[in-house]
Amino acid sequence: MRILIGLLIAMSGAVSQSSTPSEADEILTQLSKIRLDKKQIYNIHDITLRRDVVSIALNRGAIAFLEPVMGKVTGAVFIGNGEVVAIPPDSLEKQQIYKFTGSPVLTETFQTAILRFTDGTYDEIRKEISQHSQEDVTGDDEAQFNVWDQALAGRAKLLNLRLLGDFLEPVIRPLFLAELKGDKTGWFSVGFDTRAVEEVSAFQIHDNGSTSVADVWASFNQRSEARNPEAVAHENKSPVDIVSYDIDGTSGPDNRIDAKATMRLKGRIDGARLLNFALSPSLHVASVLSDIDEPIPFYQYPEGNVVTMVLPRPLKSGQEFTLGISYAGDVNQHEPWYPGQNSQNIPVFKSAFAPPAGAPGPIFAYLGQKVAPASYHDQWLFEALPRYLEAMQTEKVPKALQDARDELKPVEKAGAIWLGQRLGSTVTPGGYRAVVDKGLWVIHMLRTMLDTKFEAMLGDFANTYNGKAASTWDFKHIAEKYTDKKLDWFFDEWVFGTGVPAYSLDYKIESSGSGFIVGGTVRQSGVPDGFTMPVPIYADDEFLGRIQVGDGEGDFRFRVTKKPERILIDPSNEVLAYPNAG
Repeated sequence: MRILIGLLIAMSGAVSQSSTPSEADEILTQLSKIRLDKKQIYNIHDITLRRDVVSIALNRGAIAFLEPVMGKVTGAVFIGNGEVVAIPPDSLEKQQIYKFTGSPVLTETFQTAILRFTDGTYDEIRKEISQHSQEDVTGDDEAQFNVWDQALAGRAKLLNLRLLGDFLEPVIRPLFLAELKGDKTGWFSVGFDTRAVEEVSAFQIHDNGSTSVADVWASFNQRSEARNPEAVAHENKSPVDIVSYDIDGTSGPDNRIDAKATMRLKGRIDGARLLNFALSPSLHVASVLSDIDEPIPFYQYPEGNVVTMVLPRPLKSGQEFTLGISYAGDVNQHEPWYPGQNSQNIPVFKSAFAPPAGAPGPIFAYLGQKVAPASYHDQWLFEALPRYLEAMQTEKVPKALQDARDELKPVEKAGAIWLGQRLGSTVTPGGYRAVVDKGLWVIHMLRTMLDTKFEAMLGDFANTYNGKAASTWDFKHIAEKYTDKKLDWFFDEWVFGTGVPAYSLDYKIESSGSGFIVGGTVRQSGVPDGFTMPVPIYADDEFLGRIQVGDGEGDFRFRVTKKPERILIDPSNEVLAYPNAG
C-alpha cells in the first residue's frame, strides 16, 4: 500500500542475498546494532513535536538518544508521561480511527515512546533541552533504559531499509515515526513519511504466528494536499517508471516457476538509489544484474512482499536502464508473480511463458484497451467492472447482484469502499468483501442510470485512459458526460460513504374520476443523515416514476387509469437496498 507500512510489516531477520558486499550492507549492519547513547540521557518536560496534523507532547520524563550512525542520530526512547493527538482530514478517516480506537480523533496518552527519524527531530529536541533548566539525571533515570538496547535492535530491523534511503541518497526525503505504548490501545505507530504517497499514517502491527499484519487506522495526504484528494489521485513518488517487461523462464508442477524478468526502467527523481518492488513472498530472488552484468545488491524479507534494490550510482531524472532479476518459487494466485509497483502508466509486457496461476494485476481490459488503477483507492472499480461485465455476458446479473448483497451485509460497516484493501483488518477480517460486492452494485446502479449509454461510457473510459492509470474521479467524470449531470451525490453516498438503505412503503389507492390516485410515503432507514436516493415505484409491472427519498422519507402521488393490485418499490433491483425488516 504505502512504502513505510509495507516495509514495517515485513518480517525481521532479512539479510542481503546479493553476492557482492556493498556500502548498503555496512549501513544496515550499523543500524541493526543500534544502541542507546548513555552520554545523551536527559530529563525533559513540556516538549511538543508537531508533524503535519500529528502532535506528540512529551510532558515530563527522560529521553535517551540513539548512538549516531555515520554521524547522524536517528532516534530516541522516551519514558514518562506523553500524549498524542492526530486530527484526520475527513469523515472517512475519522470513521476508521473510531473503528479501531472508539474515538473519531486519535487521542491517546502513553508512558513509552520510540522515536525514529531522519528529519530535524534531534536538533529540535536538543534545542528545547538547552532552553529549559536542566534537571540532574540520576542513576535510576539511567537504569530504566537498560532493557532497551536489545529491544531496539530487534525493532530496528523492521525500519532499517526505509532509513537506508536517507543515508544513501543525496537528497533526504525525511521520515518521522513514533511507536507509542498507548495506555488504552497498547503499542501503535504514527508517522509522517515524505517518501509515501500518503504521508500521514497511524497503524498497529499484530504478530500472527510467523507473519505480521497491520491494521491501518488512518492513512492520508499531508495537510496541504488532503483538502483536494482528486488533485493528488495520480501522485507518484516512485523514483522510477517501469517502461517494459521481458520475462523468460519455465513453469512446472505445483505452480512452480523459474524466471528471469528483464525490466526497462526510467528514472523520475534525481539522486535516487533505493528501489522497492512488490513480489510474492513465495518467490525468492536469486540475483539482480544491471545492463553491464554488474551485480545489484538487494534485500528480501522471508515473509515480506517487498524486494529492495540498491543502485550503485544515483539516478538522473529521465535516465533509462535495465535490470535483470532472476527468481524462483511457487506462484500464489493472490500475489504478484513478477516484480512490480503501482504506476500511472501500464508497461509494455512480453512473457515467453504463462505461469500456472498468479495475480495478473488489477487491469481493466475492454475492447482491446487496458486501464490500471491509479492507487489502492480505486480497487473497487477494477474489481467490479470485470465481474459485472462477465455477469452481463453470461446473463447472470440478477444472481450476481443477489449473491453480492447477501455477502455484503455482514461486512458493509467495515468502511467506505474507496479505502480498498484497508477494509480487511483484525477488527473486520472479511472487510475486503465490501469492496468487491458493493462495487458490483455501484456499477449496476450506474448502468441503470445510463441505460443504453452504459457500454458507450465504458468504451470512452477505456479509450481515454488506454495504457494509463485512472482514478475514481476520472471514472466519475466520464460517467457524468453520459448522464449529463453531476454525480457527486452518488459517489459521495456509495463510494466515499457507508450505509445501505432499507425501504418501507405506506400507500393508498383512491378513485378519481375515470382513474385512480396512488399516493403514499417511502421511508428510508439504515443510512446516515442526508443520504438521498431516487427510488423507482411500480404499480404491478407498470413503472410510475422515481421518488427522491431523503431525510428519512419521500412522498409520492401518481394518477393511473387502472386500479393496481399492489404498489412496489424497485422490483427490478435497480437500487442496492436490504429487504425491509418491518
